[in-house]
This record gives sequence, structure tokens and C-alpha cells, in this order.
Amino acid sequence: MSKAFLDDIVEIFALTHTETKEHWENGEIKGYYLDLGAEFFNELLDNYEESLARKRRRYFRICHKFPLEKNKLEKMLIENPIATGKELAELIYEETHIKVGRRTVLQKLVDWNIERVTKIECQREKIIDLRRKGWSLEKIWLDTDIGLGLSETGWKKNRWRFFKRVFKKDKNIINKKGSIIERIEEVYNCMD
Repeated sequence: MSKAFLDDIVEIFALTHTETKEHWENGEIKGYYLDLGAEFFNELLDNYEESLARKRRRYFRICHKFPLEKNKLEKMLIENPIATGKELAELIYEETHIKVGRRTVLQKLVDWNIERVTKIECQREKIIDLRRKGWSLEKIWLDTDIGLGLSETGWKKNRWRFFKRVFKKDKNIINKKGSIIERIEEVYNCMD
């Protein structure tokens, strides 16, 4: 609530790009705040290690630091090949307890030239693998544990379009005769 106290912090620490701001609610000033910036905030954490663990969240994006090394991010992506940027950020938080944004994660993938497998490629590989284990396409489609976990309505209405999209670049299927489902079942059948 003390504007003077926050002004003193700005002056003592020579925070040149920071000023005390007013917090308004319902047309009234309810208090004051400072935007400290990530680097200064992290310095404060380094200087006082006795604060509550839940309040010791470090900030990295603005400081150009990243909580994982390249090889750990690559391993995470191998284990979760179709994870979105948001999902990867959540996995990083689970492992490091450091929050990073979706855009930061995606930018790191670009900066480190980490190739991502597309969702379609992952689905194709999963379908081929399960077909070779003797699963029917319908079972692969509907199974929520190992298969694709898609809806029964989708199986009835969209399976042809889906399989055409997933297998459109598959050289093993392109020149075969029959429907897309017949071709997939013929080429990728149970191998003992």
C-alpha cells in the first residue's frame, strides 16, 4: 500500500525502466505495484533463499535462459512426439518446476534445430505398428489406451477421409488397387 516504499526500491536499486504504478479497482486506488523485470526478480531470489518455495518461481524467457538442455528437450519430444507447445511447457514445469511459455518452447525447438514429427506421421506409425500386431483398423480407431481413441461416430462417417489423409504419401499404398482401408489392411497385415 505504500507508494513511498516502492519509490525507495526503485531509487536504491537504480531500476531505470521501472516506476511505481497504481492498482485501480471500482474507480479507486487500491494499492501500488512495480514491474521488476525477470532479471532483477531472479537476483532477489538468489539473495534471499528463505522465502516460501511456492513464491520462488524463476523467470527465464526474458532472461534468455531455458530450464532444460537440448538433449533433455529432445528426449522429452521423443517420449511425447505429438505434444503441443503448451503440453511441452507443462511437461517442462512438471520436471523442473519452472514455468516457460508455449512460444518459448517452440522457439527453442527452432533455435536448436530439433525436428518434430507431425501428428499425421505419428498416427501413421501407430496404425502400421498396431496393424502388424494383428489389430483391425476399427479397433485401432476406437481404442483409447493404445490406439487413436477416436469416436465411433467418426469411424462411421470420416474413416475414409482420415485414412486417405494419413496415408496419402505412403508409397507402399499409392499404386495398389481397392479402397484405402483395403490397401492398408493388405499392405500392413499381421506379421508373425
